[in-house]
Amino acid sequence: MKKKMGTILAVLAVSAMGFSTAFASMSAQDAENIVLKEYPGATIHRVDRDYDDGRRVYEVDFRTDSIWDGELTIDADTGKILERKEKY
Repeated sequence: MKKKMGTILAVLAVSAMGFSTAFASMSAQDAENIVLKEYPGATIHRVDRDYDDGRRVYEVDFRTDSIWDGELTIDADTGKILERKEKY
């Protein structure tokens, strides 16, 4: 019985770790907020969740008064801006 209980607890612990990792990633709204923090007043055109080099990312297309075509690639787990493209 002790061995079976230990196995059940180990499975529950691994499952809980998996759930916390899944919930740790940011939402599309969080990605939009990062763009708006970097570019106040920006208009968001598109938010896509993707993979880049095995990493979960958001690619956010936006426009401002001075940037007619902008894109930020944001790490979906950390919120770090990985790439910035701006066309004036």
